[in-house]
Amino acid sequence: MKKVIFLFAMVFAVSMAMAQNISTVNQAGNLQEASVSQDGSNSSLVNQTTTQLTGGKQTSTVIQQGTNVSTITQNNSGGTATSPNDAFIQQIGSNNSTQSSTSSGNQDHDLWGYQDGTGNVLTQTSTGGYTIDLKAEQYGTTNTATQTATGSSYTDARIKQDGTDNQASQFIYGSNNGYSSAVILIDQLGADNTALQTFAGNGSNHKNNGVINQDGDLNTATQTANGRSLDLQITQTGVSNEATQIVSGNNYGLVPAGLIKITQSGDDNQATQTADGDGIIGTILQTGNLNIASMFQTGDLHTATIIQTGNSNLATVSQQ
Repeated sequence: MKKVIFLFAMVFAVSMAMAQNISTVNQAGNLQEASVSQDGSNSSLVNQTTTQLTGGKQTSTVIQQGTNVSTITQNNSGGTATSPNDAFIQQIGSNNSTQSSTSSGNQDHDLWGYQDGTGNVLTQTSTGGYTIDLKAEQYGTTNTATQTATGSSYTDARIKQDGTDNQASQFIYGSNNGYSSAVILIDQLGADNTALQTFAGNGSNHKNNGVINQDGDLNTATQTANGRSLDLQITQTGVSNEATQIVSGNNYGLVPAGLIKITQSGDDNQATQTADGDGIIGTILQTGNLNIASMFQTGDLHTATIIQTGNSNLATVSQQ
């Protein structure tokens, strides 16, 4: 009987050594709230700081199951308790997340992350500005998502990745990027896809929209936008497609508003759009393989369309 008890004690000790959770919460100031729940062998660090007695409420939640590492850093130098900074991380598997928000005054930064899989890395950073909403979901293995909002206001940026070795990055500046019914979105499914969005622009009431959808492997998409009420859309299905959009202008109040759109279905297609002006409409539609389309529009109220069906087509449109 003693041998059985001794064996049970050894198993219990080993299990305790293998499943060790570490959690550290540092709070300085008033009205901070932090909640941590961990199951497995996880590590979490939460730092919350306010530097004025008048408020700056901040809340954070960490839920981890498996072997994960998370870091939340929140800093509010003033403001009211009615507009808190919120942070949320939930990880299942073996992943790494970092969330950091720095604000002052009556500002609302909302960082939300969810990861399920192995080796996924999420980094969300908001600095200055107000009414910032960053959301990311990753499923699969070794996906990387980066969201950075600097000095932005009324921002809604989202990343969703499902697969292996996908990379998505969003850099947001200015105002109203993803405001109201618009969104700055990267949605990728497959392996080794890369997507990059950089949005800037200032002015009230307008809304910049940017969407990248990729389904397949080794696809690359880039959107760079600077202006008001811009609408950029990329949809790619297949393998090794490339799409690039570089847009600047002001579509605010224009009917119809400008729209820059690329849709590619097949493999090894390339599409490039450059638009500099107001009310520009540009559309590239490719179905097949090894097609190349280029569109350059400078000035106001231009409209251009390229439609390619088949293989190894080449088309270029230039408007001034």
